Amino acid sequence: MTACTGPEPVDASDPFAEAMQAALESGASAIDAPGAVLVTTGPDFSGATGFAEVTEPIAMTSEHAFRIGSITKTFVAAVALELHGEGVLDLDQPASIGVPSAPHAAEYTLRQCLAHSAGLPDYVDDLGFLANLDEEHSPDELLAYIEGEELRFEPGEGFFYSNAGYVVVGMAIEAAVGHDYAIEVRRRFVEPLGLSGTFVPSYDGEPENLAHGYMGEGELVDVTASIHPSGPWASGEMVSTGADLAVWGRALYLGDALEPGLLDQMLEDSGHGYGLGVYLEDESVGHSGSTQGFQGRLRVRGDTVVVSLVNNFFAEADVIDSEAWAVLGTD
Repeated sequence: MTACTGPEPVDASDPFAEAMQAALESGASAIDAPGAVLVTTGPDFSGATGFAEVTEPIAMTSEHAFRIGSITKTFVAAVALELHGEGVLDLDQPASIGVPSAPHAAEYTLRQCLAHSAGLPDYVDDLGFLANLDEEHSPDELLAYIEGEELRFEPGEGFFYSNAGYVVVGMAIEAAVGHDYAIEVRRRFVEPLGLSGTFVPSYDGEPENLAHGYMGEGELVDVTASIHPSGPWASGEMVSTGADLAVWGRALYLGDALEPGLLDQMLEDSGHGYGLGVYLEDESVGHSGSTQGFQGRLRVRGDTVVVSLVNNFFAEADVIDSEAWAVLGTD
């Protein structure tokens, strides 16, 4: 890769591409993102701006991979729903059936974990976890950070976004199938859809084309190596590209990744603008994600998919997302 300060070239004869590239650059500038990628389908666009690595520097390209944080939850929820449909994993039995070691496991279901209505506290708020982000954790060690804490509310009676719930679901998947949850993600979705730029790092390792992740406003700190993938694990460890996420969003919400009855369950509002691993808002569906050094947004409205990815934890990918939808005329 060669040093470059400008964005990817855009076909000057394509007004839509020019407008989308301008939206990407405007949004990235507004949030001081080191680099950013924007991908849309229906209509199609793929562009990048800024840097994947600021020291050398290395230009960002649309082929660079990003840590996608909680967009991982869309894959994990889809796996859990398919296993439920196959009778392998009962989402409506107490979580203790498959994960007896989880805190308060007899009091909530896996479906409630997927909907963030289990009332579980979140281990990512624990100072002990935050002090050891770069260390390898087992799933049980992640849940140990919330051991002894009370549920936030009676399961099913509220909404509290908890990554711990997805750790419980990941453990339940592994208990049901007898192997790493990543194998199910890969064989059910990543491989059939040809998502060659998508990885589950605790199982696959990370790709060489991973952009560097930063934190800071003004003076940037490279935090790429500051988090071990086992920390977010099934709640947010995955790595992907803009193009792959656009394919995934279309397949999941507009295609046949899930059988219609299972997709209906995923998209059923729990009463808090959230289904099973999906935000439901403003006639759109999708998920956002953030992790050390990265932010992203996958949003689908009608038959249009928009993916926005940035490599700074403090840079709001939603700004680029909004700029893109303004060009599309639906924001």
